[in-house]
Amino acid sequence: MSFDIEEQIRDAQDAGHFNNLPGVGKPLNLTRNPFAQQEQLAHDILQSNGYTLPWVEEKRSIEAQINKATQQLKRTWVRYDGSREAAYSWRAAKQVYREAIGGINKRIRSFNLKAPNPHFHLLAIDPEANIRDIQEF
Repeated sequence: MSFDIEEQIRDAQDAGHFNNLPGVGKPLNLTRNPFAQQEQLAHDILQSNGYTLPWVEEKRSIEAQINKATQQLKRTWVRYDGSREAAYSWRAAKQVYREAIGGINKRIRSFNLKAPNPHFHLLAIDPEANIRDIQEF
C-alpha cells in the first residue's frame, strides 16, 4: 500500500506538480522547541510557510465581520444630528446591526464547536450593549 503512494508521489514529482508550491527551494524552519506538542510544531511550520489552520482563519474572518458591522454602526451614529432623517437612519442602522450580529453569533457558536480548546472560543455578542456603548461615546 505505501509503495503505491510513494510511486504516486514520485510520478507527481516527475510531472512537475510540486514545482510551483510556495516556498519551493527554501528550507523549512525546523529550529523549534523539540519538547513542544506536535500540534504546536505543525502550526508553527504551517504559519511560517504562509498557511494557517482552518479554524484560525475562520476566527479571523468572524473578527473582521464583527469589526465591519461595528464600524458601520459607529459611522451612522457619528452623523446623527437629531433630525428626523438622522433618527430614521439610526433606527435602520441599528436594525441592520442587530441582524448582522445575529448571523455572527451563529457563526461564533459553530466556531466554538470546532476550536480545539476553550481558550480559543469567542464570546457571543450582545448587540444592545454594543449599541448603548456606541451612543455613550
